[in-house]
Amino acid sequence: MAHSLARAADRALARGVVQGYRTTDEALRTIRGRIRFGDQLRARPGMWVPVEVTHDDFTVDTVENRILRAALRIMLAVPRLDDGVRRRLAHLDGRLEGVEVLRPGSPVPSWTPSRLNERYQPALRLAEVVLRNCSAKPSQEGIEMASFVVTMWKVFEDFVTIALTEALAPHPGRTHAQLPAFLAGAGSWERGEVPMNVDVVHRADDGRPLVVFDAKYKVASASGQYANADHYQMLAYCTALKVPRAWLIYAGGGSSTRTRTIKNIGVEVVEAPLDLSQSPNVVLRQVAQIATEALAGTTSKQEAG
Repeated sequence: MAHSLARAADRALARGVVQGYRTTDEALRTIRGRIRFGDQLRARPGMWVPVEVTHDDFTVDTVENRILRAALRIMLAVPRLDDGVRRRLAHLDGRLEGVEVLRPGSPVPSWTPSRLNERYQPALRLAEVVLRNCSAKPSQEGIEMASFVVTMWKVFEDFVTIALTEALAPHPGRTHAQLPAFLAGAGSWERGEVPMNVDVVHRADDGRPLVVFDAKYKVASASGQYANADHYQMLAYCTALKVPRAWLIYAGGGSSTRTRTIKNIGVEVVEAPLDLSQSPNVVLRQVAQIATEALAGTTSKQEAG
């Protein structure tokens, strides 16, 4: 969790801290912004100083930055973190100087995805997991944040999504998380009936889907088999998006990938287990290798076609 949050936050802040306008109501001795006459008369009838005003500030103290900084602070309080990742988290927290720190236990503020916060979105999703699932216990010094109670399939899915997005970033095209698509109806996959949300899709520069990924927090059975329903799901994704290959990324259960070819249609479903017993850096390299092999597969398919 700490490594994932550090990587996501580092990517979010790579081009600087996002700023935005924030509306503030306060009483000042000088006029700034606009006067709230109704509040002034109710609070201080017959008095004109201080003045009740409303003004907008262009500031780093935005909801997005508050959420991110709060998650960084909570993660810094977790014991037995690797020294390297602790220093990285502290550095990222320092970059958010001037951002209000949310009080432990306070509700997580809501935020709206937009073009302005697009590069923050993977980090914000992970930060919300940290904030909403933190286990807190009181001590003589105050509140000790030491552990997390999480929905593991969601954490695994978010981790794989962020790791794949980073691994695919140097390659041409663009990676999309939870891409809306439609299985039935006339027209392209972008409109129709039977809606779906595909975990991760990498698209070419011209918008064509190239490869599909789906994260499953599952391990193989004793005989090395995975759930049949996972393959049905990948077949639906590939059929709707006209993609020849999908990658199922599992949370263990094997040491190598295995490809299954669907009869009569030629769609390939690749089972790719991650060895989560390894260090975070090794797991990230496993994801990067999957991304490289997946894109190489799209090139060979195109050449064969």
